[in-house]
Amino acid sequence: MPRTISAMAVKYVRVHAEAQMEDTVRIYRNKPSALNTDNGLIEAGQGYIVYEGKARIQNVNGPAPIVISEGDLTFSDTFGSIPVDIDGPIPITDDTLIVLTHKTDPDLVGKSFRITGVHGGGYLMAVRTMHLRTMADNRTWHEHD
Repeated sequence: MPRTISAMAVKYVRVHAEAQMEDTVRIYRNKPSALNTDNGLIEAGQGYIVYEGKARIQNVNGPAPIVISEGDLTFSDTFGSIPVDIDGPIPITDDTLIVLTHKTDPDLVGKSFRITGVHGGGYLMAVRTMHLRTMADNRTWHEHD
């Protein structure tokens, strides 16, 4: 038997979900890279902004190391939510999310995440939730005394 959810219930849930969005983000969609035949280098494609506005970025999990040969790569994961009814295109896998402000963790400001999954919003379509992944700093990337 199909279930019916009233428009008032959906609006109620969205209002309360969006009230929890106290961070701001910018989401980019990059265009494919291309070979510059003049210098032989691969150049990043110029992207465009998909969304900029309020969001909720959860606490970052990790870091979780992945050992590759004699080195390791360290990734951290989290989830982020944006309003479900944004103007413009919906974020997709491989878009880049940059944290512009974060209410509880100032270390996240300026950090970029790769969107690795976008969830449809669930039965009530309250928010659009994204799985986010970032690569953590590696000690070998910096000079040490």
